[in-house]
Amino acid sequence: MNRTQFWVAGGVVLVAVGFVGWKTSRPPKVDVIIVRLQNVTSTLAVSGALEAESRAIISSRLNGALVSNVFVDIGDSVQKGEILLKLDDRTEKTALASADAFLKQSQSQTRLQEILTRSARESVNLAEQATSAVNELRVAVAAARTQESNAQTALQTSRANLAKTVSASRNEQVRIAKAQVASATANLVQAQKDADRSAYLFSEGAISKQEYEKSQTALVNAREQLAVQTEQLTISTYPRTEDVTLATLQVQESQTVLEGTRKQLALAETALSARIASRQQLAKAQGELSAAIASKQSSLAGELTADAKKREVLASLEKTVIRSPFSGFVSQRLIEPGQTTSAGAPLLVLSGATAYRVRLNIEESRISTLKVGQSAVVGLDAFPELQLPAVVSEISSAANFQLGTIEVRLALTKSDPRLKPDLTVDANIVLATFKEVVVIPQSALLVTGKKGKVYVLKGGQVTTKEVIWSRGNQGNIIVTKGLVSGDQVLTNPRATKPKAKVVPNILSPEESD
Repeated sequence: MNRTQFWVAGGVVLVAVGFVGWKTSRPPKVDVIIVRLQNVTSTLAVSGALEAESRAIISSRLNGALVSNVFVDIGDSVQKGEILLKLDDRTEKTALASADAFLKQSQSQTRLQEILTRSARESVNLAEQATSAVNELRVAVAAARTQESNAQTALQTSRANLAKTVSASRNEQVRIAKAQVASATANLVQAQKDADRSAYLFSEGAISKQEYEKSQTALVNAREQLAVQTEQLTISTYPRTEDVTLATLQVQESQTVLEGTRKQLALAETALSARIASRQQLAKAQGELSAAIASKQSSLAGELTADAKKREVLASLEKTVIRSPFSGFVSQRLIEPGQTTSAGAPLLVLSGATAYRVRLNIEESRISTLKVGQSAVVGLDAFPELQLPAVVSEISSAANFQLGTIEVRLALTKSDPRLKPDLTVDANIVLATFKEVVVIPQSALLVTGKKGKVYVLKGGQVTTKEVIWSRGNQGNIIVTKGLVSGDQVLTNPRATKPKAKVVPNILSPEESD
């Protein structure tokens, strides 16, 4: 190498070293966005499937039953109560005929036992009446005997009264009557003397007229008293004819009563002896009634058993006819005639024809942003022009552990005749609406625990701002507090650090996305 080449090479080296030093001392260039305040609606976009709100899996309740007819196919419309398929019912119909015959036989036996029971009850009633008559006759006999005894006593009393009236001694009564006559006679004599004396004195004017009339009145009273006592003496000495007649009539009446009571007693005793076996008849009738009631109860039990058997067979026969639980259409057919069923195994799947809903599986991390009642818009891949409104109607309380998702359902508030179950849909659920907020890319946010911060370029130097944020659409972050319009936010804060000197590379909104 000559001297000239040496100096040229050295110059080149010096220039290269200087350039590298200049490049190393320049501030690094960082991507920033200038934020603006705006109104933002936060939505959650998720794919799912359309399903009929009314959906039924049709299965058989009989095990091992042969399918004889299937009347519908996939896509067929059906009405509520329409027959979908029939199972072989020959065994059930045979069993029904047998159960019906057994029931009729049991009913006939029950009617016969009812007749026998009614007859036995009538026999008991007759025996009870006969027994009641016997008791009444016993009472009548006792009463007749008492009447006979009373009649005998009355006859004896009336006879004694007659004898006493005719020939009983009246000496004491005569003595008393005579004494009363003597007393009345003495009173009359004295009254006569007093009257004579008063007449004389009145004629002489010695006494008043009033005293005179008083003595005359006393004389009249004394005479009347003597007449009464004299008559009483006569009555006491001789019996009165009417007394004797009355006593005689009492005797005759007592005899008549006695004869009547004896006839009644004889009739009652005769009737009682004729019905003395009524108690034995009652006991026999009661025994027959008890046996008839027991037979009737046994017949009723047999009838109930037969009726229950018939109901059971009818229920089994009803299971051989499978009907649609609602109006809709057949979405799946899983059985053919000639195949046998297993109890509970699906045969057909029905879907409702009008009401639909959307089934979504949403990541666990997003489920906290959802609540029942939130509005949504549903689009279908099969009909891109169709956008249907919906609301969140159900959020499952259990998660799918394998997938890490939770099932959510949307109810369509508007339907369309082109809808069919299992069509793929894209749903946008409105989570929240924000006013006067800032939107930044997710890469611009630094999160520590529940706190968030961003790097802002101010005067060519990186500064830190704490922010309150929420998830936005397409991975963006909505900042509700901490930033103002015009702030220059670093899109990749991890490439630098606070207080660093940097050169901004302003990105457009499209570039920041």
